[in-house]
Amino acid sequence: MDSVTLATVFVAIATIFLAGVTYLLFKEGKRQANILTKLTLILRSQNDPSLLIKSSAFDLNKLNITVENIGNGPAYSVAIGTKFFPMKQTFYKDADGTRPLLASEVENAANQRKQAYMFYELGDQKLVNGGKEVKPLALTYILINKQRSTLMLPSHETFSYSIDLGFGLQDKNGSTKFFPDYELLRKILTENGVTCFAISLDLVGKNMAEDPIQSLGIASFVVDLKKHSCLQVAYEENLTPHFITIDMIDLAKKGIPLERDFYLNSKSPVNFPQYFEKGEQEGT
Repeated sequence: MDSVTLATVFVAIATIFLAGVTYLLFKEGKRQANILTKLTLILRSQNDPSLLIKSSAFDLNKLNITVENIGNGPAYSVAIGTKFFPMKQTFYKDADGTRPLLASEVENAANQRKQAYMFYELGDQKLVNGGKEVKPLALTYILINKQRSTLMLPSHETFSYSIDLGFGLQDKNGSTKFFPDYELLRKILTENGVTCFAISLDLVGKNMAEDPIQSLGIASFVVDLKKHSCLQVAYEENLTPHFITIDMIDLAKKGIPLERDFYLNSKSPVNFPQYFEKGEQEGT
């Protein structure tokens, strides 16, 4: 074997060896990066805030809520999330809700004092306001600690907030948004022939990295526009909507898919859309 051929063989062997070493270094570097990422997440989780609702109550249409941060880190941008859903009353002959009664059957049952089962179910979510077609829009109201003039709730501290709740509407293109208070929302819904609607309120917060850390349900109840003069009266009667929110583990158990873009772009597993399904609450 001449010297040129021998040199070529050595170069080839060296190249293969170098490629193998490079691959091993790359693999080890990736493993160490994964370990570092996991350690970082563990350390962050140990220093994350954790919100606890100590009490909540309505004063007419104002929400009073006391929140404690029982975590080891400060909570930032603590907020109240609000959303409403136009509902409808549906009557059934039996508790299983297999066949809704016609209007004439409901009237006959009432006249004959027969028992009927009434459920609050999701109604038409399309509304008209000012000549424009609109639909409900989820909102978040940031809570401010007025004593300290800050949006932060430090670790192991408790603070009480009071907020006049508003609700959101947006046009079908999503370009125009409108935030009516409770009384104006009642007027808009009444003009659209809506007789009842459900309200969902939750508490959200962020950690130091501005990642959402949790979502706590505050209340979910039905407002009957013919019976309830304000949110306080509706809340105290505690009429339950005929749907319940389900969390991430329930989505997995029930095989309900998440939109791929939502899943890929979400920073935190607590960020999931509000899916709704039939609950087991029944009215008479």
